[in-house]
Parts: sequence; structure tokens; C-alpha cells
Amino acid sequence: MERGNVEENDQQDPPAQDPPAQDPPPQDPPPQEPHLPVFIKKLLNFLEISTSGVRWSADGTSVIFGLDAESYFRDHYPSLKYRNVPRELQQFGFSKTGGGAVGPGEVAYKHDLFQRDLPELRSGIRRKQTKSAAAASSSSSSDSNVEMAVVEAVFDIDKKLDKLISLIAGKNLLSTDEPPCDTDIGNLELLVFLCGVRTKLEMAIRLSRQE
Repeated sequence: MERGNVEENDQQDPPAQDPPAQDPPPQDPPPQEPHLPVFIKKLLNFLEISTSGVRWSADGTSVIFGLDAESYFRDHYPSLKYRNVPRELQQFGFSKTGGGAVGPGEVAYKHDLFQRDLPELRSGIRRKQTKSAAAASSSSSSDSNVEMAVVEAVFDIDKKLDKLISLIAGKNLLSTDEPPCDTDIGNLELLVFLCGVRTKLEMAIRLSRQE
């Protein structure tokens, strides 16, 4: 009886072994950030690598610059002095805020389009146009309007010249033996004058396009 029990035990299946560990399923790559200004990209990079220098607020709606923020900018963004960061933030529409558990010596800034959990909004962040850029744009628009006015003046002169040339050619004033009357002389003088003005206007247009 004892021998039978031993044989029966020998025929039992061996204990099940744990299945071999499998590699975790591949994860989707992180979504690519849209085209952003360099400063905004740097700021996002700081938020990924820093916990004390630059970090998100608890609700993810503002950015807190901690006591180590200056060293982060010095080491990773040397082209921008940390003292100029507030001005740079303001240029992109950030405003200073006191929320987000700001500690002693820290400062926080927020932007409605710069939030941790809404990355799709960041593509709308733009640098504010400075007064010099606005003035340059206005000057460019003014120059364009002046050039258009000059071109229209040349066109009007061309129409007047065509009429005068047709009139003078019809009377054949340049080959007739009869002395021209005062009207004919006036037309010839006007023709010469308009030709000179047209030449000067064309030169002004060429010079403006070369600048």
C-alpha cells in the first residue's frame, strides 16, 4: 500500500513554474510640441529637469522660480541673464502672481495659454510686438503707400504724355515751316516738363526699392 502511494505521487505533474517575464508593451512616444519660441521651449525644458529651480505650481497653472532658478538659467541658458527673465516673461504675456504655494524668495508667473495639463494651448503664445517693431511696420506701410502714390502719378503722366504726343504728331509741328502758335509752344513745353518729371519719379521708385 505504501509503495502504491509512492508510485502515485511520482506520476503527479511537477509544480507549475512562473511564466517568463515579458517586456512591457511599447508606449506611445510623447506628443511633439508645436513650433514654439526658443524661450518657451527652454522654460518647458527647465520644468522637466528641475524641481527646485523652476517648477510647476500644484495646480499646474503657473510657473514658480525657486531659489536655484538663477543657477539653472546660468548653466542651461547662458545667453539670457536671469535678471532679464521677468522682462522676457512679460514680453510673452506672462503676469506675476502670488498663488501656487510660493515660498520665501520665490516668484511665480502665469499665462492663460501656458498650463501643465493643456499643452495644446501653448502654440498660441506669441511675443508682444515692441514699439520699435510697430514703428518699423508702420514705416514700411507708409513707404509702401508713398511708392504706390508715385507709381499712380507716373501712370497719370503717361496718359497725359500720350495725348500730347498724339496732338503734336497730328499737327506735325516739328516739320512744318509755319511758326507754332502759343498753344503749340505751350504743349511742347508741357511735354518736355512732363518727361522730366516722369524720369525723376522713376528714379525715386528705383532708389526706394534698393533700400
